[in-house]
Amino acid sequence: GWLLAKSALIVNSPSYSGQNGFASQKKASAIFYTHEVLPHVAGLVQTICAGADVAKAMNDGLADLMNP
Repeated sequence: GWLLAKSALIVNSPSYSGQNGFASQKKASAIFYTHEVLPHVAGLVQTICAGADVAKAMNDGLADLMNP
């Protein structure tokens, strides 16, 4: 996330002389990430910190649903 924000700041600076298409795509990506991904981060902290045990439990649960 921080690298995306940094690159968006660079392409948005007055000194940036790169391609406009690239700059607009970089800005759009940063806006999407900010609006769609970042709001979910706080809710995913426990899952991320729990590690593979949670992923395995989810996988086992899905397998049970698929093969009753």
